[in-house]
Amino acid sequence: MSQIPYQHLLVDPLTGLELTQLLKLAPGVDCLLPNPHLALEHIATQWHMLSTKLTREIAEDEALLKHPQLHELMRERIQRQVRWQKKFHHQLQELFKNIPAHTKSAYFDKMLQGLGHTLPLTQPLIGHPKNIFRDWSWGAVENQRYLDVVRSRAVGEKKNILVIAAGAGRLAYDLHQHFQADVTFALDNSYFFAQSFQKICFGEGMELVEFPAPSLGDESLAHEHKLVAPSLAREGLVYHLGDLNYLPYKPESFDLIITPWIIDLIPSTLPFLISNISSLLKPQGQWINFGPYSLSADIPSRCRWSQKEIRGFIEEVELEDFEESWEQVEYLKSPHSSLIRQEQMWTFSATKLHSDGRGIQRPQLKESWLIHHDHAIPLSSKVQMSLMSHKVPARVFELIDGKRSLKDIAALMQQEFQMTQAEAQQALTHFLSRWAESG
Repeated sequence: MSQIPYQHLLVDPLTGLELTQLLKLAPGVDCLLPNPHLALEHIATQWHMLSTKLTREIAEDEALLKHPQLHELMRERIQRQVRWQKKFHHQLQELFKNIPAHTKSAYFDKMLQGLGHTLPLTQPLIGHPKNIFRDWSWGAVENQRYLDVVRSRAVGEKKNILVIAAGAGRLAYDLHQHFQADVTFALDNSYFFAQSFQKICFGEGMELVEFPAPSLGDESLAHEHKLVAPSLAREGLVYHLGDLNYLPYKPESFDLIITPWIIDLIPSTLPFLISNISSLLKPQGQWINFGPYSLSADIPSRCRWSQKEIRGFIEEVELEDFEESWEQVEYLKSPHSSLIRQEQMWTFSATKLHSDGRGIQRPQLKESWLIHHDHAIPLSSKVQMSLMSHKVPARVFELIDGKRSLKDIAALMQQEFQMTQAEAQQALTHFLSRWAESG
């Protein structure tokens, strides 16, 4: 913990109260997740699991190369693959070397999932990897398009800028440089992007291997990039590892808020976010959104907002001067991939004309003991049920001794948990099958 820069703009993400401590991950990168140390423990577990998986895959390929009857052409391909995998693993090790050491078991990580409001549990450790190459290597045309979208709609000075779901950070960087902003915050819940951003924008850049899928051919199966910003970032550009449901900012702090390629991914919380964007804007501040609005089939009907409903949400929070346009664009077009993705990009902007005194909404924590850590945690029926749901899997693993069969363990479970033989055997088979398939 250290002195808090830009404290006049920040609040505690969980409570909305004054921010008294800030966890700095690196120069220009701060952690503003609720319960940041727990979040980093979860990320450390993710990294441990990914590193173990990569190590195992490399070892399996190296074992295959020792097979005397391996076809020579296959041998050449696997040898190239192993070289790229080792290089990629080493690059990730450099990127994640400052993460707290993994000391907890995977079971501890499962326990942390019970604290879902404090952790970005749905975020893969390396989600959307193409974005970093688009932002900092081969995506000049696309990056310029997004900057031009904002430039064409932005009116007046933009001294304080916020980019929500900033990804690998190129748009935040370009806006900060172009508008000569005093402060630009790039908010995203990806530790991978946050650490990469620091090296790219404030350091000497970084090397990273891209594995295009599908590739253009044999020579494009993997490609190493040097990722570097056009110039060092101006002072005032900061990456915040945070959660858009727990925005760590004071009301009326920003002249410009951008939400790129995100609103169709968060339909259940979209009205909530729109209200908070209005609260965060200064009078005469603008919100500019761009990206597709194509909801996936698994979104429940109650959250499948029409564009008309979204316009209604915007009107309800008194954002005015609404303007919109549609444009078909190529998205994430890698020169090393045969995939060409076309998207209908919906761009709209709205302006907050007057101060409204609206505060920032946060998910409600009914349990006072999650905020006041000296309060007793009540022994409820929910606690007892959770204890049982954790106790059964733990007991299964205790009974595995290298001698007992599945049938033997089921018989013991039948006695301890008052189950029928059929129930015990069926439940145990299902549980251990899922465990074995998880790797």
